[in-house]
Amino acid sequence: MTAADLRGAAIITAFFFALLVAAELWARRGHPKPEWTRKLVHLGGGLIGLALPWLIESPWVVLALTASLSTLFVLGERWDFLRSLHKVERKTRGSEYYPLAIWLVFVLAADRRWLYLSAVLTLAVADAFAALIGSRYGKHRYEVEDEYKSAEGSLVFFVVAFLAASLPMLLMTSLPRATCVLSALLVAMLVTIFEAISLRGTDNLFVPIAVVFVLQKITTKTIEHIAWQNVALIGIVAVVMLIAWRVKWFNAGGALTFTLFVFAAWSLGPRFRWVIPVFIGFAVLVIVRLIVQRRGDRRRLKVTAVSRTVIVPFLFLLAANTTTQFARFYLPYLAACAVVFVMIFATLINTRFAEYRGWAAATFLLSLAAGLAVLAL
Repeated sequence: MTAADLRGAAIITAFFFALLVAAELWARRGHPKPEWTRKLVHLGGGLIGLALPWLIESPWVVLALTASLSTLFVLGERWDFLRSLHKVERKTRGSEYYPLAIWLVFVLAADRRWLYLSAVLTLAVADAFAALIGSRYGKHRYEVEDEYKSAEGSLVFFVVAFLAASLPMLLMTSLPRATCVLSALLVAMLVTIFEAISLRGTDNLFVPIAVVFVLQKITTKTIEHIAWQNVALIGIVAVVMLIAWRVKWFNAGGALTFTLFVFAAWSLGPRFRWVIPVFIGFAVLVIVRLIVQRRGDRRRLKVTAVSRTVIVPFLFLLAANTTTQFARFYLPYLAACAVVFVMIFATLINTRFAEYRGWAAATFLLSLAAGLAVLAL
């Protein structure tokens, strides 16, 4: 910690305190919609946070700042003195996640300021504009879990996320233009899906981390590889959404969650052997679903159920990609996938979709046990 760090922390604190006071005065005297004051704080706070790498070097100082803000937001909700943030009707913890996300991005991006800017701009600007425009002009809505989002809001998020990712790369790096544009296009599509399926404000945590993770990996690849990843993602989204629409198995949020898992298996695993088991298992289950489905059955698998089901195979895949020990983690990954498909198959045969929450939890535990058992051998 240096004197410059302390000066920088004081500047950030002063600007954010002024923003919070302005939002509170607006909320109490102007009586705007609660979502407007909330997004004012999110947008303004993110723009203030853009200056962090230039004002503060120590991640511990940034941690102290962000942890203090998260604590303030928690207390503000509990004691009801931050009306600008906590008067929205929906249940959300996004305000508490927001400062934590800033610190994590600060640490993960390290000295790559362009990467930090891309992540924070996406977090601050894309999310705010998508929420405001979606709530005001959104006409085409889709079901996520127990709430709805709009296609118009998601489109705005995608456009702003693309600009937020591409401009820092184009202006602050020596990467080829095609690499910048194609990488930004891929990350914009992925984080738009992340934002669409995020529940209770978790997009404030997962979206900026996803921007950092994807950009720092994809920008090291060839232009041909990045272009192929874009084509693959578009194709996977189209196929899964078409099947979900025809089979009426997932709702929109559940289908998008499964899409991310399929693309992860395709992108993070080398060659085709990590994604082939997923395609085979999914094809078999679709056929079984078509055979046993009941007329008029409107129950759908949503984000929570699908996430709990695929999380263990995804964690083995992520561990393999992070450590590059693909051979070591492949069999545990297969075991976890096998448990997932067997559990879904049994549930389809029994046609007990009303109990999908218990099924998802059981699948998580069994697939984890199977994967760890194979890993231990």
